[in-house]
Order: sequence, then structure tokens, then C-alpha cells
Amino acid sequence: MTRLDGRRGRASTPCEPHGDTARSESSPHPIVLMAALLFAVAVSFAPAQQPAIAPAPVPGPVGLSVGNEARSALLRAERWLRRNDPGPGAEQPAPVPPDAAPCDAAGIARLLPLLQGLPLADPPGGPGENRYEACLRLAHALAECGAPTVFLPDGTSIPWRNALLHELAASQHPDDRGGGWWSTLPEPDPDDTLRSTRAATAALLYLLGAP
Repeated sequence: MTRLDGRRGRASTPCEPHGDTARSESSPHPIVLMAALLFAVAVSFAPAQQPAIAPAPVPGPVGLSVGNEARSALLRAERWLRRNDPGPGAEQPAPVPPDAAPCDAAGIARLLPLLQGLPLADPPGGPGENRYEACLRLAHALAECGAPTVFLPDGTSIPWRNALLHELAASQHPDDRGGGWWSTLPEPDPDDTLRSTRAATAALLYLLGAP
């Protein structure tokens, strides 16, 4: 059915919206506008959401890391000795025996610089004492005393076993054949290298195996 739209002077059909109806359908309802405004205000005052950050992994104990480092050094040393050690019948000094370790406080104090990688001013074995024989001597002495930590002259408390293991591993010289050796001289000497490597290896074996 067709009727005449008097306002526009034209015919219209029932399906065709009048002008007011078209405007109302194309514009949002005031309630909708108010709801959108309130939502925008609420969002503007809401605290910003922080991005989720995964926590860092918990590091393993220091002793575990130092122990792995020392075991690697021991494997390199044993590999080097298999190629270079002439055997027990050779004219080479043996590592210092355990019973030679000073267990008195004064003797231990003279060896404590080894825990910091420092030179010994007054080694208990005399001026010619090999540094790595002194490390073995200190390991036995501190193990006999039974304390897991010692106090350095400056008052710092230090876990001596980890410190000595780290010093031995850090001072090793790896070679290009997968071995490792120690020396107390700026220019390595075969006798000093063998003596130092024997003593350092014995110290590592003792420290890694001692309770």
C-alpha cells in the first residue's frame, strides 16, 4: 500500500522509515552514550596492569658450582699426569704427607693467604716450600680442625673448602690435549711442573673426597 507523505510531498511505503525514525535509528540512545562515558571514565582511573614477569631461576649452591669446576680440573690433571708422570720410581719429591700438616693456629694462619690466591710470606715448610704442597698441607690442617669456615686476618668469614677448591681450579693451566698442569714459576720448569701438579692433584682428591 502506498500513502502520501504530506511533509515531503511524496509517496512512501510502509517499509520506508519517516525522517524522525531514521534519525533515531542512526544515533545512539542517550542511555547507551551515558554507559559508554561511564565505562571510559572507569577505565581511565583503573590502575595500569603490570606485565607478567617470570621470576628468575634460583641459582644453585656455590659449593655445587665450585665442586664441578674442581672435578673438571682434577680430570684434566689426571689426564696430564698419565702422559707426563714418569712414575713413583722417578727422582721427584712426593707430595707433603698428611702428618706434616700444621694443626696449630699459628701454622694455619701462615697458610691462610692461599685461600685468597695470595703469595705466602712465611710458609711453614720454609722459603722453598712448593705452593701447591702448601695447599695440600692447609687442606689437611683445616679438615683436622673440623670447622667449615675460617676467619681471615681482616675478619671475613670464608668457607675454606670452596675457597681452596676454587684457587686450585683457577690456577691450573689447561693444555691443548685436554690435560691440565700447575707451576709455581713464571717460566715453567719440568721438575717444578710435575711437583706442583702432583701436589695440586693430591689436594683436589683430598678435598673432593674428604667429608
